[in-house]
Amino acid sequence: MTRTITVEQVRGRSADELLQEVTRKQETLRIEMTEGEFVEIKPLPKLKPLTRLEGSMPTGWKDAIYDSGR
Repeated sequence: MTRTITVEQVRGRSADELLQEVTRKQETLRIEMTEGEFVEIKPLPKLKPLTRLEGSMPTGWKDAIYDSGR
């Protein structure tokens, strides 16, 4: 969801307060500047942790890959 406000509505609010609100509501906040330009602030989605795979890497695998081009 995107909410649009004017720069006048932002004045007097702390950046921390504004960012906490965007994060809490999980919304995109579009701020209209005085010259008709816009700034958007939006939260990034939370990423799931990577899956742990069983197994191991052989010792020296990295050196073998990077030394093969010499």
